[in-house]
Amino acid sequence: MDLDTLHEYIRRMKLALNGSISKGVDLITAIKTLTQMESRIELAFEVDTTYRLASVMYFDETEDLYTYDKPHNDKKIETWKESRVVDFFYTRPMAELIGLSSSSPEDLQTFIDGQMELLRILTADPTSETPAP
Repeated sequence: MDLDTLHEYIRRMKLALNGSISKGVDLITAIKTLTQMESRIELAFEVDTTYRLASVMYFDETEDLYTYDKPHNDKKIETWKESRVVDFFYTRPMAELIGLSSSSPEDLQTFIDGQMELLRILTADPTSETPAP
């Protein structure tokens, strides 16, 4: 999980546990948030983390290998996601790095799509009745 997501979970926990005079402590939201955090860290690997790792491992001729150019790497990731090129990243050495056994590109894309939906649900505001769109 990235740092921004962790900060958001912590913010939600503080709001739920700090309480207020009128509402008191919101244990239901605190437990939902804790369950979301726990579920998130139990994932075998996170797709966005894999893309970030790939942005470091796979570089082009314009990149300075002594620094990390976040805007440039964000553009690479955006291009990879738009083109839905998954088999390239989940073959060696990325598969070995994240501990993934061999799968077909179609199975990988199905897994990634499912994981993205799961992550959307896990990061939804636990005070709402339905997960965020």
